[in-house]
Amino acid sequence: MKRWTLPNKVHKYIHRQDKDRALGLLSKITAINQSGFIEDTDEDYLRFVGVFRVQLLMEWGYYREALAWACLECELYPDNMRAFVFRESIKQKINNIPKTHEVDMITIQDDWQGIAGMRELKAEIEQDLIIPLKNPSIYKIFNIPLPNGYLFYGPPGCGKTYFAEKLAHKIGYDFMKIVPSDVGSTYVHGTQLEIRNVFKEAKKRSPVLLFFDEFESIAPRRGSSDISFHYKSEVSEMLTQLDNISKSGILFVAATNYINSIDDAVLRPGRIDKRIFIAPPDFEARMESFKIHLNDRPKKRIRYDYMAELTEYFTHADIELVCNDAARVAANRKVVIDTDILGSIIINHIPQLSESKLSEYY
Repeated sequence: MKRWTLPNKVHKYIHRQDKDRALGLLSKITAINQSGFIEDTDEDYLRFVGVFRVQLLMEWGYYREALAWACLECELYPDNMRAFVFRESIKQKINNIPKTHEVDMITIQDDWQGIAGMRELKAEIEQDLIIPLKNPSIYKIFNIPLPNGYLFYGPPGCGKTYFAEKLAHKIGYDFMKIVPSDVGSTYVHGTQLEIRNVFKEAKKRSPVLLFFDEFESIAPRRGSSDISFHYKSEVSEMLTQLDNISKSGILFVAATNYINSIDDAVLRPGRIDKRIFIAPPDFEARMESFKIHLNDRPKKRIRYDYMAELTEYFTHADIELVCNDAARVAANRKVVIDTDILGSIIINHIPQLSESKLSEYY
């Protein structure tokens, strides 16, 4: 499974609001790939960059430019029905803007408020989840089925639950979270009955985002030798409930740190339509994380961009620990926290993740 990312320079320019350079670099990336100068050119990557650029223009309020790029995506990839749906959704946004405003100067509200950076992930979720759910009539015109279920997977501590909560808020759905202990039972077939009751309750509360955390514990691989008959019946119950669940006004989202431990039948299209990798915080998110954890602490001359460069593969938990250690060192020395103190602690801190560990997920 491939995971698309963009160079840190793109995120630096976006953070500095250097819009011309950010957009120029995105154009350069696609131009180089389309010219064949980079080996292993992947059409999916070009589509990803195109969606990212459109989302960025919309965030800045440049709707007409966003529409122009979306139209270009439709011309470049006429077989991509999602691009056509994307284009129509932007048209709707423009039509709903009050005529008294200049379209390209409108500042739109950040619907992802509270989640800094992670723009690649936001663009992916926007295209694959939010636009279909907010524009069902357009999807019907293009004969595209609405999404049924999604799996958020990746390392622990990267915000899978938080993203699910934000997604529910963005689409206006109720949020219903289930953990393994909520459906566990000591009785024979008790867990099977609890799973059935959860879906019954979700249908009553629809539209609802039904979120199953630690999903590998609820739907483990049935071929494994250590899986009992009762587990197999529980997985079968989950399969039954997942079939066409979207038609009941339920968006099913599951989260796991161990994607290879989930039963294959659960992961097939029609039940879990898409797997979305929730990565560690990117450059922008790491900068924001440092700002949050250093807030209300005595500090000076903090180079947040430099901190972000030093902390690749750090989770929010790693950054919090670094900031706490920096505060402790500064207090002992009776000085304020600065870049040098933070840098010395970062160099000696070994994050829980690495490129080799991340490669196990995709």
